[in-house]
Formats: sequence, structure tokens, C-alpha cells
Amino acid sequence: KLQWSQLDTASGGGFLYCNRSDSTSGSAMRIENAMVDSGKMYGSHKLFNTSVPGLYYTLLISNMWSAYGTVTNVSSPGIYIGDSAEQYFSWYNPSEDVLY
Repeated sequence: KLQWSQLDTASGGGFLYCNRSDSTSGSAMRIENAMVDSGKMYGSHKLFNTSVPGLYYTLLISNMWSAYGTVTNVSSPGIYIGDSAEQYFSWYNPSEDVLY
């Protein structure tokens, strides 16, 4: 049995919330993680440690979406977490009329 709970440091239970507000910046969102770098790579992507010796993983975010057709600028093949020192994405809606 693998225990992943110690790797999730977010207080929101893994959810990301969006809203329409005059106080939002409209800036890109930065992806942060607290995964433990193994110092190893596979297929040019960073591998992270697990609680099982010799077992590693990589994490790919291939798509994100929200209500009313809101999507992100995450393009194929996606974002491999940890491949860059800083990683960002932005939300947008192809139809601005839907947001208002």
C-alpha cells in the first residue's frame, strides 16, 4: 500500500477555485509542489521519490478546465511538474460573454 497523503501539502483537498472578482489580478498562476526530487530523470523528465525504495514517479498535467468552457493555455503534451524551476499557466474563456 502506498501512502501519498504526506506529499499533498495543500489545505484545499486538491481543488482549485476560480471566481470573477474586481480584486483578481488576471496574472498567470504559478504551479508549486512539495514533492521530493529523487535526483533522477527519465525521458528528460524529473522523477520524484515515493515511500517505496526504488519506485519513482513523474507528474504530467495534460489538461485543466473549469465551468462554462473555461480552459487553460496548457498545450500538448502538457506540463511535467518540476521540469522547469518556475512553471505557470493562465485561465481563459474562448467566449468572454460567458464570464459576464
